[in-house]
Amino acid sequence: HRPYQLILMDLRMPNMDGFEAMRVLKGEMNCSVPIVALTAETGSDVRERCREAGFHEFLQKPVKTAVLKNILYQFGAALDTK
Repeated sequence: HRPYQLILMDLRMPNMDGFEAMRVLKGEMNCSVPIVALTAETGSDVRERCREAGFHEFLQKPVKTAVLKNILYQFGAALDTK
């Protein structure tokens, strides 16, 4: 049983960016949880880098609620409906 169903990974974080975190999770930790990239950056080059790095999906901030819900449903993540 996986403790997490989905990881939302910001690409800009202190100490380690999302691309490096992805390499550690997938490579060193053999993580099988789907990882969705979050970024405020624009441009097809960022989306392409995310795809090449192995991210399962790409979301551009600010993320609309409906878009986030679709991603959660897409990856089977539980939603709290309260």
